[in-house]
This record gives sequence, structure tokens and C-alpha cells, in this order.
Amino acid sequence: MAAKSESVNVLKDEEMRRYRSPLVARYASAEMAYNFSEMKKFTTWRKLWLFLAQAQKVTNKFVSIVELDDATAVGIQKGIHSGLSEIGQETKEIRVAKMVSVCFDGASVMMGAKGGVATLEKKDIPRLVEIHCVAHRLELAVLDALKSNSYLKEVEDIIEEVYKLYHYSPKKRRELKELSTVMDEALSQYGSISTIRWLASRSRAAETLLKNFPATITHMEQMAEIGKATEKPKCKGLLKKMKTVKFVKYLHFVLDFTKQLSILSQQFQKEDSLIIDVMEELETATLHLTEFKLASGPKVCEFEDTYDEEHKTYRGITLSDTQQPHRNEPLAEAVPTSSEFCKIIDDTLEYIGKRFENFSRTTPLSNFKAFDLRQWPSSSEKQQFLTYGRTDIMELVHFYGLSTGETDEADNVYRQWLKLKTRISHLRGDGYLHCNCLSKVGLNITDQQLKEMEENIENIDFEMAGEEEKKRRHDVMAHVYTFSHCCPKAAPIIHLGATSCYVGDNTDLIVLRDAFDIILPKLARCIHRMSRFSQQYKDLPTLGFTHYQPAQLTTVGKRACLWISDLCMDMRNLTRARNDLKFRGVKGTTGTQASFLSLFDGNAEKVEELDKLVTSLAGFEESYIVTGQTYSRKIDVDILGALASLGSSIHKICTDIRLLANLKEVEEPFEKDQIGSSAMPYKRNPMRSERCCSLARHLMTLCMNPLQTLSVQWFERTLDDSANRRICLAEAFLTADILLSTLQNVSEGLVVYPKVIERHILQELPFMASENIIMAMVKAGGNRQECHEHIRTLSQEAAAVVKQEGRDNDMVDRIKRTEYFAPIKDQLDKLLDPSSFVGRAPEQVSQFIQKEVTPLLEPYSNHLEGTSELNL
Repeated sequence: MAAKSESVNVLKDEEMRRYRSPLVARYASAEMAYNFSEMKKFTTWRKLWLFLAQAQKVTNKFVSIVELDDATAVGIQKGIHSGLSEIGQETKEIRVAKMVSVCFDGASVMMGAKGGVATLEKKDIPRLVEIHCVAHRLELAVLDALKSNSYLKEVEDIIEEVYKLYHYSPKKRRELKELSTVMDEALSQYGSISTIRWLASRSRAAETLLKNFPATITHMEQMAEIGKATEKPKCKGLLKKMKTVKFVKYLHFVLDFTKQLSILSQQFQKEDSLIIDVMEELETATLHLTEFKLASGPKVCEFEDTYDEEHKTYRGITLSDTQQPHRNEPLAEAVPTSSEFCKIIDDTLEYIGKRFENFSRTTPLSNFKAFDLRQWPSSSEKQQFLTYGRTDIMELVHFYGLSTGETDEADNVYRQWLKLKTRISHLRGDGYLHCNCLSKVGLNITDQQLKEMEENIENIDFEMAGEEEKKRRHDVMAHVYTFSHCCPKAAPIIHLGATSCYVGDNTDLIVLRDAFDIILPKLARCIHRMSRFSQQYKDLPTLGFTHYQPAQLTTVGKRACLWISDLCMDMRNLTRARNDLKFRGVKGTTGTQASFLSLFDGNAEKVEELDKLVTSLAGFEESYIVTGQTYSRKIDVDILGALASLGSSIHKICTDIRLLANLKEVEEPFEKDQIGSSAMPYKRNPMRSERCCSLARHLMTLCMNPLQTLSVQWFERTLDDSANRRICLAEAFLTADILLSTLQNVSEGLVVYPKVIERHILQELPFMASENIIMAMVKAGGNRQECHEHIRTLSQEAAAVVKQEGRDNDMVDRIKRTEYFAPIKDQLDKLLDPSSFVGRAPEQVSQFIQKEVTPLLEPYSNHLEGTSELNL
């Protein structure tokens, strides 16, 4: 014990000499946070480590070795505080400010909910995250699986017995080595199956026995014959177990099995392993293990190739294919079947699942997935990309804010989060990306050049770029020179092989795609709001109009469906235009890729690989195979044509609303303090709808620009497209954007006046009901022609009252006063019920919403919430 204590003190002094001063200096920084982890025990000694978040990399640094008064949770906690005090972390206040987590094995003294070290620390630091070491969790899961298969446990026991047989006898090791030399067999040193390296030690121990198998069996046979009396029974017992097909095949399976788990364990023990890596590594290992259920692993295949089934020999050793009952179990299978191995794999995966079930579900561990770039939506999915991770970031702020009390921290952190996402999104489509792709396909571009470009992506001297553009009269080259000034090492390769259109057109396509992703959810919200309106008023009769003259009745909801139907066509047109977009990619000055072919010394495959790589990293699945210097300007025609069509739909909708406002049947939202006219205070002008009509006309006219631009593009390209496109493309999407925001606002606040609608119906309905009245009279025994004449006379009289005297339509009263219509007088109210004149309008609304609208909106189900607030 004294010797061990002395060696520990020597180790402590040496590590303190190497690390103590740097640690004290780093911990003086208020920004430094740490995670404490107990790592190794020396009886009453414990070695403490700290994980330092430094230079964006997690590193392990030695702190101290502390002698404990006792091994209770309180004693260990006291030892932790003692060790931390040696690097300036002596007060509770400092620990509360800097300690973020503790990581232990699963011992109750460490992780116990009632009195473990972690629980004691959390009394002072409520936000402290306690983590059960993932490598230890994995080890426990494998031990659980071993218990479920008694023979697998026996295999491990045999491996351990062989290890002990040679480990404690230098004489036996010497004899084995001499024998292996005679047999010309390579020999490895036996190791225990359960050293501190956990699964790796199991894999190594099994591999050693398999490698040494012929020499070991031969040596043990000799000892069983001529060895000491105490050795013979043990060797005979081991030989009986080992010289079987089942044992040897199991040994091969153990190697396949533990190899994958060992790799996983080593991944978990890596210094820079992150929380977000754990579940991915588990999934990868699960897939590898599951593959062994479908096809034998490499070691089992090796056994099947090596084993001579006819002579029952394996590497010169005769094996038995009969199996004695194992312990108290029934007679076992002599040769293991694939179903046995599948059962072991299934059991292991089940126990791993149980051990890791809640690992990534608890706060805040579950929230760190927001930082896993592999899970981020593409920046092309604008809405998803913008909102991704917000909930997780807010949860983390809340969790770590419990002890800081900083109320404004959430906004600050979220701004930083948006900046991070913007930065990463930006990295996907600039000159750095171009050069990075060139490097990946084999061009001689150094890491230093790439790093220099990456570090200066946002270091843009706009003043210098402006001066360069005045001098060069070329916007792209102005920025090439400016960027080169920031990156002198990378200057020779910036814009290598590219053209202005490589930069401009590819950027335009990204922007156009992203612009579609902004307006399509807005259009979906407009359709959704109008659908709710149409369903609400699907049964409310209203006058239909043709030529803006009263016609047959419809319903308020059915009329709204006419608007929705047009918008649905726009949704399909815009979606198709968006999905038809491809990337221009790497095409060169005239679309032939000649410059890139020259860069790669005529290697066409490299050029295609570069084209695909750039296209993929920009978030596109395909690039246009054929282009000139630019992508075809017909694509702009297609896009603006779809947007112009949207403009015409909105113009029609808002014109209808303006006309309905004039009739006082339906109005757009009108706020309490809103002023309709500066001269006429009573006016309620439909200014939102008027503005939509005004902007819609502008949007409709913009499609003439790309039509004319396309028509005058000479051969591979001419430059008179550029200035025009910079205006009309941006204006078209900006106009569509505000149109949709305004239309959503209007559709969310439409006001219906049923009494006014009813009054208008009653003015026209008697005329419309004339045919129904004639039919009822005929059924009652009347003459159709006589009835027609009575109706004609009464309707002319009623029309004169409306037109000449300005009074309401009194035709119904005239009919009731006319003795001729006495047989149907009791039926008149029913015959004049407005709902009987709307046909299938209510059913059409329901059917249309269910069959056409709802499926169309399904892709945008997560984007239909929220209201549109306007500042007009």
C-alpha cells in the first residue's frame, strides 16, 4: 500500500508540473466552463479530470489526485472540492458559475437519486447535468445480454480460464512459446477478458485465443497427459469444452460480435465525442449488428471456410460435433445455428435500447440535437431552416438561466443562433465553396488557401469593392479583387475556371428557389383562410351576378370557392415552376465546360464530378445539361408567368371584394380608428383590396420584361439582359410577397352582413321564383299559360314600383292579394325560401375543400398558423 501511494504521488507531481500553471490561467477566465468526471480509483485514491471547452474543442486536462477521508458520497464530494480548489475553484460561487455537468459510472454512490455525489452537487447547482458514462452504459447492456445466453457466458469463462492458466505461470508461457515456434504458429500474449478497456478487452482476449488455438490445444493435450497431477483434470476439462464445433464457431461469432461493440465503445471514449454523436454511433453499430442476422460476419465465414466438415478438423485440430448437456440444461445443439446468434444480437440490441432509452430525451441533452448540422433542413427550405432549433435553443436558455437570472439572455442567444445559421447557410454558395469543390475533385488547392478564404468570408470591404467597381466597371471582378486582397495566399485560385455568370446565374437560381419557398407557404395560408371562410358561409344564400346583373342565387361560401380555385391553380403553377428549377452548375463561358476540362487535363469524369458536387452542395438535385453562358432566360419567363397569373387571381378576388363592399354585403377589415376619406368621414374605402389591385397590375405587367429579354438573347448570350433582370425578378417576388401578406390580412378579417344580403335577395327573388310558382299552380290544377300571364302582369307592376317609385319589390304581396293564386297561397313562403334556390352549392363547397384544397395544403400543414399584421 505504501509503495502504491508513493507511485501515485510521483504521478501526481509529474502531471501537475505539466498542466497546473496553464489550468490556473485558463480558469481565471470568466468564460471558461467545465465538466467534472471521476476517472480512476487507487483504493482510497481518486484521480479527477476536467473537460475544458477551449478553442471550440473539448480537451481532457489533469487536475489532481486527492486522498479521500472515506468512500461515501460526502467524502467523494469533499475530495472533488479539494481538488478543484488547487486550480482556483475553491468557492461555491465559482463552482456555481462554471460547473455545467458531472459524468460518472452508474454506481449509486455517484449517481444515486437520494444521496449520490451528483445529487449533492445539484443542491448547489440546480442546472447541473448528470451524465451516466455512455461507455459504461454500453458495457452494462452487453453484460445484461450475456446473462440471457448461458453458453455465451460459458465461452467467456473458458477464455478467462485459459488466460489465468498462462498468466500466472511463466513456465507454461515459455512452453507455449517454444511449442508455437516448432509449429510455426504466431503467438500473442493472453489478456483478461475484463480489463478496464471493457469491450475492447473482450474482443482482444477472444482474438488471442483464436490466434493461439492450435498451439494452445496441443500444449494443453501434453499437460493433460504428462503434466502435474493438479494440472491434468483442469486441462482435460478445458479440452473437452474447447475441442467442439460449437465452441470454436461461437468463438468466431464472439469476435464478429464484440468487434462492432468494441468500435462503438472506443467511439464513446473519444476525447472529442459529443452528445449529438452518441445516438448516431449507436444507430451505426445497430445496423452492423443487424447485418449479421442477414449474413454471417467475416469471422464466422472464415470458420465455415476453414472447418473441414468431412474430417471434422479445424486448423489441424479434430473437433467433436456432439455436445454434452450444458450444466442443468437439456441436451444442447451440437453445432450452433444462425437462429442462436440472431437471438444473441436481438437480446443485445434490446438491452442497449433499454440502457440508452432516455439518454437523448431528457433536458437539456435532448436539446443539443439542434447543433447537429446533419439534421438541419436545407437552406432551400426557407421556412423550416429559419425556424429550426428555436424550441431547443429556448429550452437550453431556460435550463441554464435557472441560476443566472438573466432575463434578456434568451433574445441575445437567439440572435446569435440566427447568425450561426445564416453563416452556415452562406457557406453553401460562395467562392469558398467553389474552390473547396475544386480541391475535392483533385485540383492542387492547399488547406491553407481554403482556410484563409473561409476565415474571410464575411470580411467584406464594401468601400474597396465600390472603388474597384468604378475602376474595373465589373461588379463580380470588383469583389474578386477585394476578396483577393483579404486572402493573399488564396488570390491565385479565387474565381479559377469560373465566369461572372457562374457566380451570378447560380446565385440567382438559389435566390429564386428560396423566394419560392417564402411565397408558397404564404399562398397556402391565404387559401387556408379563405377555405375556413367558405366553409363558414357555405349555406348562406346570396345573389349571383352575371354581367354584374342579378342572376340565380349562389352562397357566400361558394363564391369564395371560385377565388380559392384560382389560387389553387396558382399554387400548382408556382410549385411546378419551383420544382422545375435546376442549377446552372459548372458550365464555363459558353456552356461547353472547356475551361474546366483544361483545368483537369482533359479528364471529363472530373468535370462531371465537380458539376455534380457543386450542384449538390447548393441544395439542387440536378443541373441543366445544356446552357449557354447563362441558363436559358425562358426559365425567367416561366417564373414570372406563374407570378403574373397569381397577380391576376388576386386582382379578381380583390375586385370582387371591392364590389361587394359597395353593395355593403361583405367588407374587408376596417379598424376602429381607421379613416376612409380625409373629406368624407363616413366613408369606409376598401383600401387593402384597392392596394392589392394596384400592385397586382404591376406584377402582371412585369412578365413582359423576361419575354422581351428572352427574345433578344443572341446566340450564347448578350448582356442586355442583366440590368433588366436585376429589377424585374426581385420586384416580381417582392410584389407577390406583399400581395399575399395583404390578401391574408384581408381574408382573416372579412366581415359579412347577412341582413343586407337577405334584403338584396328579397328584391330579386320574386322574379326568380316565377317558374317555381307556375309549376306549383299547374300541380294545383291551374293552366300554365293563364298563370304565366298573371305572373307577367304582376311582375311588370312590381318592377315599376321598384324603378319609378324607388320602393321595395312588392310582387309577393301582389301575388298573395290575387285570388287566382289562392290554391298555393300557403306554399308561397316555402316556394320563396332562398335556400331552395342555391342548388348543390353547400355540397360543392364541402366536396371541393375535401378533395382539392386539403390535399394541396398538406405539405404546408406546419406553416398555416399565425396572422398577418400590416403596417399600411
